[in-house]
Amino acid sequence: MSVIDNLINEINDAHVEFKKLIDISEIGTGSCNRQDATDNGLYPFYVRSKDVFRIDKYEYDEEAIIIPGEGGIGEIFHYVNGKYSLHQRAYRIHILDNRIKTKFLYYYMFNNFKSFIMSKAVNATVTSIRKPMIEQFVVPIPPVELQNRIITILDKYNNIQRIVDEEINKTKKQFNYCKIKLLSNYDYKCKISEIALSHREKNKNQLINNAYSITQKGLIPTSEYFGEKTKITSTNTSGYYIVEKGWFVYSPSRIDVGSIGYLKDNITAIVSPIDVVFSLDNSKIDNDYLLYFLLSPKGMSEILYQRQGIEGTGRKNLPFENFSKIEIPLPKLDEQKRVVGILKKFEKYINEILITKRNLYQKQYEYYRNKLLNFEEIANE
Repeated sequence: MSVIDNLINEINDAHVEFKKLIDISEIGTGSCNRQDATDNGLYPFYVRSKDVFRIDKYEYDEEAIIIPGEGGIGEIFHYVNGKYSLHQRAYRIHILDNRIKTKFLYYYMFNNFKSFIMSKAVNATVTSIRKPMIEQFVVPIPPVELQNRIITILDKYNNIQRIVDEEINKTKKQFNYCKIKLLSNYDYKCKISEIALSHREKNKNQLINNAYSITQKGLIPTSEYFGEKTKITSTNTSGYYIVEKGWFVYSPSRIDVGSIGYLKDNITAIVSPIDVVFSLDNSKIDNDYLLYFLLSPKGMSEILYQRQGIEGTGRKNLPFENFSKIEIPLPKLDEQKRVVGILKKFEKYINEILITKRNLYQKQYEYYRNKLLNFEEIANE
């Protein structure tokens, strides 16, 4: 039996005292506002978000738990030990009872506070909380030695997740750098109009059998169509496009990451009439190469440039007439495929290895957090 399993058994056998926060802690808000933050401040400044800002003065020097009074209720928690300042609509919970460790309370609140707050709500959501609500939250007080062992295990999982997150962010930066270098260092350029075989910008009315509809959430930049697909049988698809494998789809009103892609599966699909679809001359350009370019920093800047040239005010759509003017660095096909191969390796490493690893540790962390923080209260005599 593992160390964690032994600890879980001890917790299951333990009957502990529970106390309300009002009986074991000091609860209050800060006095600072968001505009008091400075870029290179000496001290952390906790506001009502997951982001921690900096400030040149401190209000408290203590060990405490920080939660927002508005926004992110039950979702945002900070553990602090040292000097810090606090927003006037964020709460600090400072333990006064030496029988309970602040870090243990931090984990316990992270696991249980949201359900407590929701049980007090009359609506489906809670937009703000007040001090009396926090004071009534009940927490267990197991032996300090038991608390320390729980903290050690949960800290370990948090640290592993932090290391994996850092590796993911580092690899994403390398991936973006490679996209910039590999998708721009070519002298020969061509416009999309020179490599597009055809496109559709008009409604197409047709009766379809055994087709699939694509939800209007856009397409993800991984050479795959996005989201759920729903099979349609003998449905009148009046006003919708019919798109087959290899066709590109984009939303003229929202050209950004998540709204450009092409169908990789060998299916017939239906997309919204507001979207534009087009196919390519694959003797000149690789589909994945174009997709990577359009979703690169250079591609995004080209899209913005074409949008700026459209007359009118307000939100500007990008019809195919303007979209087709985008210039693409175009090496030979074998070089395009080499570039695509490098970028796909990055994506595979990020998605299939790093993110999979992080999700695995996250599931383990959540599982053990639930087990390690499940205490039974001493029965009243």
